[in-house]
Amino acid sequence: TYGNGKGLAEFPRLILAELGIAFEDVRWPDEEWDTEIAKLKPTLPFGQVPLYEEGGLTLVQSMAIARHLARKGNLYGSTLEKQALVDMYLDGLTDIRTKRDPLRYFDDVPDSIKDAQVAKFYATTLPQWAGYFEKFLADGREYLAGEFTVADISAYRIFSDAQEEHPECFAATPKLLALVARVAARPNIAAYLVKRPVTAW
Repeated sequence: TYGNGKGLAEFPRLILAELGIAFEDVRWPDEEWDTEIAKLKPTLPFGQVPLYEEGGLTLVQSMAIARHLARKGNLYGSTLEKQALVDMYLDGLTDIRTKRDPLRYFDDVPDSIKDAQVAKFYATTLPQWAGYFEKFLADGREYLAGEFTVADISAYRIFSDAQEEHPECFAATPKLLALVARVAARPNIAAYLVKRPVTAW
């Protein structure tokens, strides 16, 4: 359960798609968000969505949902060492998102400050972090941990929209772009992307 956009729910949706798990994709229209979250909030562990329900299990926090699904679907790495790498990559990718988002949702921050922060993110921060992930692929591996894992899906989620909006950020990261394309081409994910609703965010 989430709003009618990608946001924090899209990463778990992509994992469910990859695993071929059918799910009810409850999306609140933007104009109903305040009403729906007010009704649901008292029942939520932290008063937040996305919300994932599976039998008697109720989860919020997108990364908790993602990690649960990845473990359940054997997408967390085949050895302890690979699992440690997956955690490192996931935390790094989360850092990128948190560097991008801090001012986005604060109405009392002047647009001029927001615009300057966004410009700095795309001019400096994103190319820097894309370069870090490029280095992880420098030895010719197809996937970050040497096998397909949830970290690759997260990399797709973080970098794919940015690639469309700011391709200049990826001029020096062809291997990373190849990874993004590789994930998008996986049959179950490709099928999901074709039918995914076109939304404003």
